Amino acid sequence: MERSGDGGTQRVQKSDVPVGGGALVGWYVVTQPAAGTFHAYYAACPHAGVKVSRIEGQDIVCDSHGARFSTDSGAVLKGPAKKSLTPAPFTTDGDVLVISMPKDKQ
Repeated sequence: MERSGDGGTQRVQKSDVPVGGGALVGWYVVTQPAAGTFHAYYAACPHAGVKVSRIEGQDIVCDSHGARFSTDSGAVLKGPAKKSLTPAPFTTDGDVLVISMPKDKQ
């Protein structure tokens, strides 16, 4: 079971992030809840630091203990996690999103 890691800088094509869902990219989750609207989160579940497992519809799922988070806000939808996923800063370089570690996780 992989625990909190350094995500470094990751690049992902916008076209690789499905509308209404998302993609796992290294230690990040990148979502596109509506066409052209992107969010990025550090992929460590705040409950135990385990990397979230997958995106299921509009839920980000941590299979370790069953926590679920919103693809739109990172907010907890189902515990045991009590805190939202940590937003990860990103910039846009044409059709690419460039994601980096949140400062409080460095």
